[in-house]
Amino acid sequence: MALGAGMVVVTALSIAAKIAPPGKQASSIATVIMGFTASLIIGVPLGRIMAEAFGWKSVFAGIALLGLLAMIVIVLSIPQTKGDKPIPLIQQLGLLKKRKVAIGLSITFFWLSGYSIAYTYLSPYLLTVSGISDKWISGVLLVFGIASLIGSKFGGYSTDRWGVPVTLMGGMLLHIVMLILLSLVTNTLAGVLTILVVWSFAAWSSGPTQQYLLTMISRNRQERCWASTSP
Repeated sequence: MALGAGMVVVTALSIAAKIAPPGKQASSIATVIMGFTASLIIGVPLGRIMAEAFGWKSVFAGIALLGLLAMIVIVLSIPQTKGDKPIPLIQQLGLLKKRKVAIGLSITFFWLSGYSIAYTYLSPYLLTVSGISDKWISGVLLVFGIASLIGSKFGGYSTDRWGVPVTLMGGMLLHIVMLILLSLVTNTLAGVLTILVVWSFAAWSSGPTQQYLLTMISRNRQERCWASTSP
């Protein structure tokens, strides 16, 4: 499942960049990322409902049916695109020696690592530090997820309109400020919810920008590689 999901994600982001109109690549990537994020927000509660109503096996059967439906939709709606020329694994790993590629991957690694660590403790924080009742947790997390959807879409729009540096720096600075405020504003539901919404928005606004940046760096490197190996 993990291998299949990884292939789908990489291919979907690549196709989104290829078929997008000029100047709209980042927005197209953001739309794809919004789909992945929405699946996490909707899929988890929907899976619990199905498991309680029809048993846990029904969840896997439902996923399989949705997978078949997705395959049909892809065949009918996605235009044929020319595949990229395969690059040997050694040559791909060699990209890590390039400064821009290494920096881009490092940004993604530390950004996602930091976000994941903080998100892991979000529910305990809400319950024990902020004192929010159990009945509010699901609602808060839902609002948090919706904010991430909006942030993803805005990140793509901002990248197309104002460029990568402005979007990345702005989103990450806002991300840092919200995390600091989260340690200070702990006793009001409205205050905590506001900070979480802005934090989620800021964090996920960087996603499409990073994907677009890495795609452009990789594509430029590939084009130079192909040019150097062409007869």
